[in-house]
Amino acid sequence: MAATQRLAAVMFSDIFGYSKMMAEDEPATLGLLDEHNSLLVPIITRHGGRALKFVGDAILSVYPSAVDATRCAIATQEALEARNAARPGDKPLVVRIGLHVGDVTEKDGDAFGSGVNIAARLQALAPPGGICLSSAVRDMVAPQLDVEIADMGEHRLKNIAGRHRLFAIGGGAESPARRLRRAAPWLAALLLIMTLLAVRSAFRQGTPSSPLEMTGTRLNVVVAPFLGAGEAAKDGLVLQSLLAHKLEELMEEDAAVMSLKLPDAELPRTHAEARAILKRAGAHMMLWGEIAASGGETRLRSFVTLADERRMWANMDSDAVREGASPGFGAKDAVMHEAGALALLSAADLYRESDPIRALGYLKRLPDVSPYNQFLRGLILCDKGETRRCAETLERAVRLKPGLGLAWMNLGKAYAAEKRWPEAEAALEKAAALEPQDARAWFYLGLCRRGRGRTAAAREALERAAALDPDDAETRRRLAEVLAELGRGPEAARESAAALKLDKAKSAGYPR
Repeated sequence: MAATQRLAAVMFSDIFGYSKMMAEDEPATLGLLDEHNSLLVPIITRHGGRALKFVGDAILSVYPSAVDATRCAIATQEALEARNAARPGDKPLVVRIGLHVGDVTEKDGDAFGSGVNIAARLQALAPPGGICLSSAVRDMVAPQLDVEIADMGEHRLKNIAGRHRLFAIGGGAESPARRLRRAAPWLAALLLIMTLLAVRSAFRQGTPSSPLEMTGTRLNVVVAPFLGAGEAAKDGLVLQSLLAHKLEELMEEDAAVMSLKLPDAELPRTHAEARAILKRAGAHMMLWGEIAASGGETRLRSFVTLADERRMWANMDSDAVREGASPGFGAKDAVMHEAGALALLSAADLYRESDPIRALGYLKRLPDVSPYNQFLRGLILCDKGETRRCAETLERAVRLKPGLGLAWMNLGKAYAAEKRWPEAEAALEKAAALEPQDARAWFYLGLCRRGRGRTAAAREALERAAALDPDDAETRRRLAEVLAELGRGPEAARESAAALKLDKAKSAGYPR
């Protein structure tokens, strides 16, 4: 059976003290387990859930929404509380529940993935008779459910990178602030002294740096709420939270991911606006998006913007996803995977030249069947001078996505380096047709045609490149050489003078 992966709300529950009860009275405990399963499974079904797996006293179930999962968890604890109150002489049945939203992979009747792993870790941290929620679940259910949610502070989860903000419902959960208030007086005094020392140090050293200040080679990533009007604005905040968690999973320890709190008026609407926010924040990358509802359909798009606009993929857009009037997990799941892939590809491009091993590390987190994965792998091979392997990898990229103009352009360059001129020209013509506003495609097409002795055709391509980017000195210089070969002296002299003038202005030119 093929594996299926999707975004889902995950509930993981187990019986508190089960191992101890088994050691004390195994037959009675097994009877309690049967009662536990017969009570919980119907509640799971009533709330639209599916019980995927039974592991001893634990039940793993999935739901179409975080709200459904949370309502099921609350109903479960209420049913158990009523059962225990009605039978004071019997052994109490106490359950801990963990809730998370994440990827779940199902194969051969088993379930695994980040959503399952994190929900299992949260269940172990839940108070007896209570529910532990990830911040992704809390962000989705807080506006919709009238229930008290306590902040449990940040926690590290076993074998899961980063620190995670957790929340609790029921079970006598306490917030960090309440625990601090009942802490020993000496602890409060110690905290006060430490605070005063920190303030003193800050004044001595000047204004503290932004938490997103670029430090070393660590990637700083910010996620903005998805832009939406009316009810769609709530979904925008949900998507922001989901995407931040998705990036933390994908980037692992390589990046610091932060959710931005921005008023609607300041949300980015263009890559230029996103880049301005990035520069103010001192971050490398921003993920943002938009939700537009029209005619009973909802259109979701995600965008990746890099602070360095000179990068090949400084601006990247996902494909639109169309769903019903309210985007369900299907649409959000597609956007999460698409945006996560774009973020990994952008990160790989950022480090492609300075740290190719790290760039390949990002690419390994993407499926090999991704055309963008193959494309960037091809570029890394080209940078290393392995043009034959580069061409083979880029050929796979264009087979997977024939409309990827940048892949055709670099494939043409790889063919040219191998002196495969007819194939090079065909690939570069394809690139220019797909990306007619990209001056680089026309520039390399001009060089290729000149290499084949097709001087007049080379002039046509180079003139197109110069018209699209008149400030590139190398384009103007190559155009001057072609014009001179065609006997057009005055025009060649004019282009040569323009190239010299641009050289003096220290034009950056294209990376060759």
